[in-house]
Amino acid sequence: MEIKDMILNIKETVEKKADSEQLENIKKAIDEIQVKMQRPIIAPAIENKSKYFDGQKAARLWKCQIYAQKEKKSVIDAANEIYSNDETFVNEVKTLMSGGNAGQLIETQYYAEILPLLYNNTIFDKMGVRRLPMPKGNLTIRKMISGSTAAYIGETKAPKPSFARFASLKLSSKKLSIKTILSNDLIRDASPEADRIVRDDMVMQMRIAMDYNALYGLGTEFTPTGISNSEGVTKVTKAEVIDGDKLYSYMVTPLKKANIPMTNLGWVFNPDVFTILYNETFPNGNYKYRDELKNGRFHGFPFVETNQITTGTDAKGKVDIFFGDFDQFMIGEQMALEVKTSEDASYYDEDGNLQSAFDNDETVIKGLMIHDFGVAYGKAFTVGNFQTIA
Repeated sequence: MEIKDMILNIKETVEKKADSEQLENIKKAIDEIQVKMQRPIIAPAIENKSKYFDGQKAARLWKCQIYAQKEKKSVIDAANEIYSNDETFVNEVKTLMSGGNAGQLIETQYYAEILPLLYNNTIFDKMGVRRLPMPKGNLTIRKMISGSTAAYIGETKAPKPSFARFASLKLSSKKLSIKTILSNDLIRDASPEADRIVRDDMVMQMRIAMDYNALYGLGTEFTPTGISNSEGVTKVTKAEVIDGDKLYSYMVTPLKKANIPMTNLGWVFNPDVFTILYNETFPNGNYKYRDELKNGRFHGFPFVETNQITTGTDAKGKVDIFFGDFDQFMIGEQMALEVKTSEDASYYDEDGNLQSAFDNDETVIKGLMIHDFGVAYGKAFTVGNFQTIA
């Protein structure tokens, strides 16, 4: 018997035996049950967590492509052979390879998996900089550097003319490339750790190069212009040990005086600077900034700690500190990531000796990104240089 029929039977029985007040209360209770039964049952949301670590499928794809080329097999056959115990991954490869332009499709799918991993670990991306498409390799961003002015005038007096002045940030393609050498034993290995090595080596080296040039890029024909070498950036050099209180007036105040929007502010400094600020105290011995630093902020603004900034080996241990509005840092992208592999290529080792990947049972992987970056308004950043030793 269905629940609805059972409720109707109970209702009829009650109507025959209960007094009016009891009958009314029971009817109400039964009506409530019937209303609730008509409502849809909403199952609690289930969070589906991927069983793959970030970038693992991209690394597996590279391995399958290399293995397929080496053994003269299809990518699907390579996936079946290397990852026979992972039916999910193999089926995904089969699905993507079934398209007419399967080779490009599967690369686009998986290379996109690497890019968030690469970008999320860069200084400027942690600060949330702007990304702009640059399909033709060049991009000009117009900016106003001064505006027209208004003034009160006397009767029959003509206003003096004033003009808005404009400048531009010009971005042009720069190539960031990496060549990494992998043992073919790693290619044949289906373990997650082998996948991780394939992924990490390329990502780490490209991230390091982007990080350093975001801060110190020379702006040559082949390298982007970093913050410290951008025109108009405020430079503060003090022959004194870092003082957390003074850093606000030295580093933050110049942005306020320059009328910078100050929409996405942040600090960049190295572990030596962090240590000094972390241990700075009031006269009574209480720590000034320790609690704030533990929460990832300094003077109310987020910070990134990086070893790309080095402390000098001189007697005073001079070090740079960066502060700025990272909404004024622009990245123009022409090509996100291109990956090519070869087991026949030759390369020079760290000692300058020519090596053959074919003879050494190795594979050469070359990654290429094409982009440029720069600062829209130099006054949006302050670069300070201070001592770490008295």
